[in-house]
Parts: sequence; structure tokens; C-alpha cells
Amino acid sequence: MIKQVVTVASLILLFASHVIAGQSGYYVGVSSGLMLLKSTLTDRNGSTADLSYDKVGIPVSTFIGHQFGMGLRVEGEAFYKSATTKELRYSGLTSKIDSKVTSIGAMGNVYYDFFHDIKALADGPLSPYVGLGVGFANVDMSTASDDRFKLWNGDNDTVFAYQVALGSGIPIYKNFILDVSYRYFGTTGIAIDQIKADFNNHNFLLGVRYLFR
Repeated sequence: MIKQVVTVASLILLFASHVIAGQSGYYVGVSSGLMLLKSTLTDRNGSTADLSYDKVGIPVSTFIGHQFGMGLRVEGEAFYKSATTKELRYSGLTSKIDSKVTSIGAMGNVYYDFFHDIKALADGPLSPYVGLGVGFANVDMSTASDDRFKLWNGDNDTVFAYQVALGSGIPIYKNFILDVSYRYFGTTGIAIDQIKADFNNHNFLLGVRYLFR
């Protein structure tokens, strides 16, 4: 899956760098929303446990990008994600734990806008889009304990990250575009103390883009 994401992203970036036809311009933006996540933990003996989170997490991102012709957009994104753990389920047993999980990182994203003329987008219809991105995430988990034992010491790890996006741009005022999107975000395995974990999550985002034209 990860190799396929990297291959497709590389091909699209290469193609986008040669696109010269159509409208083009830069944009900046911010977004935030809700994050749903659930992790699987694996200890050094190979035993697994399911880690659930308290309510929802909060993702925040800022980005700067360039709109090429033919509907392609290339974007650099910096993000911060935060969530609090709730329960650990192992062999039919459930333990309540309280650990803070945060992540910071950067992504290179590529999008395709189905209605891609910048002027038409700013002045008229919706513009649905699809996209994908690759980058890195530093994931930090604070020390976690249940009522009896310490489960792991606070630790962090930097890993490869990828995401797939589906959304739409909605013109709201002159060069401002409301951005509504869903993103599936995933990482390779994270080593925290003596356990391995994943940091895969579903993000529902609301943001604003400003187009320079």
C-alpha cells in the first residue's frame, strides 16, 4: 500500500512539473476539525491489544500550494494532531488508561480538481477534488498506566506517513475558498518504549484557502 502511494505521488508530481497550460497561481490556507482513531499495540512477545481513544482528537494544519493547469495542485502541509487514550483491551480484559498522544509532521500533497479553472472556482461552482500525500510524522505518547501497572514509558518516534483525501472547494468571498474534506491518514509502525503501535486515523476537516490571482 505505502509503495503504491509513493509511486503514484511521484508520477503525478513529475507530470505536474511539466504542465504549462491553463490557469495557475499560488494559495495558502488553514484547516481543522475532528479526528477518529483507534490503534493496535504489539509488545515484544508479539501479543496485541486494541487501544481506544477518549471521544475525538483534534487535527490542525497549515498549507501553501500551487495550482497548475489541467486541474493539478501541488501543496506543502505542516500539521499537528492531538488525542487522549481511553481504554486498552487485551485478551478479553479492559483497562482504563490516560495517555496523551500528539503528532507533528509535514506532507507533500497532490490534488486533482475536477473544476480546475481558478477564476471559475473563485466566482462560481463547487470544485470537488481527490488527492494523496506522503511525508513524515513524529508521534509522541506520554507515560501510560492502569490501576496496577505502568504499561509504557513516554516516548516518541518519527515515521513515514501517507494520506488520501476527498473534498470540495466552495467559493465564499472573492478569492476565499471554503475547503471541506475527509482524509485517511496512516503511518508505518511506531516504536514506543517496548511496544509497537500504529497511528491511523480518519480526519473530517473544514478549512479556508486564499487564492493569489
